Parts: sequence; C-alpha cells; structure tokens
Amino acid sequence: MKKELERDKNHLYFWKKQKKQKDKDEELYKAALQAFFKNELENDKTILNLSIAAIGFFMALFVNKKFQITEIMFITSTIAV
Repeated sequence: MKKELERDKNHLYFWKKQKKQKDKDEELYKAALQAFFKNELENDKTILNLSIAAIGFFMALFVNKKFQITEIMFITSTIAV
C-alpha cells in the first residue's frame, strides 16, 4: 500500500512537471512564430519599398523629354537595380 502511494505521488509529480514544460513550450512556439512572421513582413516591406523607388526613378528619367540618356547611363542604371 505504501509503495502504491509513493508510486502515485511520483506519477503525479512527473505529470505536473511535464504539463508545465508543455505549457512553456507552447508559449515559446507562439512567440517564435510571431517573431518569424514579423521579420518576414519587414523584409517584404523593404523589398517593396526598393522596387517602388526604382520604378519612380526610371519613370522620372524616361518621362522627362529634355533629359538624354547615353548608353553608359542606361546600362549602369539597369545594373544598379
């Protein structure tokens, strides 16, 4: 009888410990997932901003009729983007 009670206490102790660890793991997973998506969105925003800036730059160059583009300027501007 004493051994059974001791075994039940140990079982309950380990069960509580596992539950606490599981809760900690879930919280860590939630935080890591949010951080991952936040970082990915920041990278996407950066790429989008650079693309829009490049489009605006080329529009400003090609719309202006007085501005003449030499071949070297055109090649370097396309390589830069």
